[in-house]
Amino acid sequence: MNPSSILSGGIPSSEMVKIPQLRLHLEGCMEEVLEAGKKIFGIDSFPPGSASIERILESSARSNELSIIKPSMLVDWELGRPLEIEAMLGLPIRITSRAGLKMGRIQSMYAFLSQLQLARSKTTSLNSARIESSVTPLSRRLDECIGLEA
Repeated sequence: MNPSSILSGGIPSSEMVKIPQLRLHLEGCMEEVLEAGKKIFGIDSFPPGSASIERILESSARSNELSIIKPSMLVDWELGRPLEIEAMLGLPIRITSRAGLKMGRIQSMYAFLSQLQLARSKTTSLNSARIESSVTPLSRRLDECIGLEA
């Protein structure tokens, strides 16, 4: 749910599961990951008592009754912090790729989030450069006023 919360425009997990198109997307992502896990570990099913996709989604929907749950990646995005794209998406993609498996939905989210983060870092760098260039003339004028001319 972490990457999807950003790609959906900042919708928290507890709300995404209530939107039919997003719920379908989340189910598909979870199915990809669970199927890849079974193949990589050579198992037919997960141990009894393991949470099903439906149970996870229902739990997320119920959590809204108590509070809005924002995935950590969404919180990082909102605060302008770097995203853990490699840990959450890149590494699983590389592991499954080495096993000859593909996770199309996960790969797509990885591609889009990588580009979003790159675009954000370029914008931040550009804005920082603009601030520096606008501050530099001011600092020169201040230096001139107090007699610190270069």
